[in-house]
Parts: sequence; C-alpha cells; structure tokens
Amino acid sequence: MKYNDFWEANGEASRTHRYLLYSKEGPEILEWTENLEPLVKIGKKMRNNMKKVHERKYGTLEEKRKERAEYQHYLDAAFERFPNESFSEHVKCAADHFDKSAKTIMRYTTNPRSSKKS
Repeated sequence: MKYNDFWEANGEASRTHRYLLYSKEGPEILEWTENLEPLVKIGKKMRNNMKKVHERKYGTLEEKRKERAEYQHYLDAAFERFPNESFSEHVKCAADHFDKSAKTIMRYTTNPRSSKKS
C-alpha cells in the first residue's frame, strides 16, 4: 500500500499535511506544523547538494554512457588489430588504458567475437 493510499483509506489528509516519522519507539504520526517546514527544506537542499557532489565525482549519466561506449570502441579496435588475443587480455589492456578495473570494463562491454555471431 502506498503512503497516500494509507491516508486516503483512513479518511486522513494527504501526505502534504501529515508525516510519518520513525524513532526508536516506533513510527509516530505528526500533524504538519510550521516547525517541520524548515526541516523539509533543509532535507531537500541536502539531497540536491549530495546529488551535485555525486555528479561532480562520478559524472552524469550521459557522461557515464559516453565513457562506457568508449570502452566498447577500444575493445572492438583491439580485436581488429590483434584478433588472436583472448577477450580477457584485451580487457586487461583496456583497464590499464582507462585506469579502471578489469571487472568494470567487463561489466560494461561485450565480447566482439560473440556479439558478431548472434
């Protein structure tokens, strides 16, 4: 049951008027007061700031997709130049080139040999 459905089923106000707060004793239902409004604003501001910090450190979703596409492009080119090498050897070289772990490269790429067969 969703949060709003709970309040509507019990004839209560919508979630903008009531908040469910958890404490050590268990959940408490508090009426909306002007005292809670600054806390909600602070929480939203903290969430937005942490999202900006995360994007600055790890990049946006678009930047990540672009970088992951570069991993695959690098592997495709490596397989064209050295077709007799194994996939794991190419992954190790790509990991060194991009300064990532081999597991990261494997997670976001496919073996060009197997993808051409299908």
